[in-house]
Amino acid sequence: MRVRLPTAKFRAQLWSRKEGKFVDVDSDILEQKQLSNLRVESTDYEMFVPCDLQPNEVGYLKVLRIEKPKDKQEFGPKLDSTNSLSVEGISPESEVLFMYKNTA
Repeated sequence: MRVRLPTAKFRAQLWSRKEGKFVDVDSDILEQKQLSNLRVESTDYEMFVPCDLQPNEVGYLKVLRIEKPKDKQEFGPKLDSTNSLSVEGISPESEVLFMYKNTA
C-alpha cells in the first residue's frame, strides 16, 4: 500500500491480531522532486508498506512521526489495485490510523 506524507520522518506499524497490538513493519519512503512551470521546486514523499491480505480482509496501519528518517529508497513495492486505503483518525499524539482492505 502507498501513503502520501509531508516529510520522510515517519515509520509504519500494522495491527497484529496474533499479538493484539501494533507492530513495527518495514517500509520504504520515496522522495519525488518536482519543478513547476514557474521553476519552483517541491518535494513529495510516499511511504510504501507491503501488506498481505486475503480477499475481504481488513487491516490497520498506523503512521508515526519519528525524529530521524530512515535512509530513503528509490523504489518501492508494486501496488495492487484491489486494495483500498482510508484514514480512520488522528490521535492526540499526531498518530495517523489508516484502514486498508483487500476488495478482491
